[in-house]
Amino acid sequence: MERLLRRALTAPDAVRQRRYAAAPGNRPQRASATRPVRQAAVLLALVPDAAHWSAVLMERTPYPGVHGGQISIPGGEVEPGDPDRLATALREFEEEMGVAVPRDQVLGQLTPLFIPPSGFEVDAFVVVLPQEPVWTPDPREVAAVLRLPVLPRPSLQRMPVAVGKARMHVPAYPCAGHVVWGATAILITELFEAVDWARAST
Repeated sequence: MERLLRRALTAPDAVRQRRYAAAPGNRPQRASATRPVRQAAVLLALVPDAAHWSAVLMERTPYPGVHGGQISIPGGEVEPGDPDRLATALREFEEEMGVAVPRDQVLGQLTPLFIPPSGFEVDAFVVVLPQEPVWTPDPREVAAVLRLPVLPRPSLQRMPVAVGKARMHVPAYPCAGHVVWGATAILITELFEAVDWARAST
């Protein structure tokens, strides 16, 4: 998986465009921002189990912000002391999941993604862990640690979610009784597309 992903994440421009176009729904553009853009970074970790590889996600604890209670990739806002976005992703991953990941294990990153509801532009980095570690999630931020299969690739579905007081059907992945949608689904879909291309081109 590590060699496959390294190839996928350093693919030529044409492949990156294919990954970019695979996003479910309309991919938000930073140019649409109506307020100052904030910077964030996440770390998408893949771990093996007996049957397949899975992406590690988290259920956020409920809080008043727009992403409270949602399923997300571990990560958070860039802080002044972070030397770069990767440092942010690694720091936040350790704080939220209780596991330190060496910088040199990170294979690459996905396309930066703007998230209109919170005004964040997110850099997503990808790492393959040789085995699943013992997670010690921060109970203030993480309600549950979840795993979404990558191989075999799950099917994107239209699923109901609550958005404020409204309920709507959105492109999403079912995951252990939860719904993976929005920015997380966009980044996950790009990862799936990159893996599919790398598998087909070997």
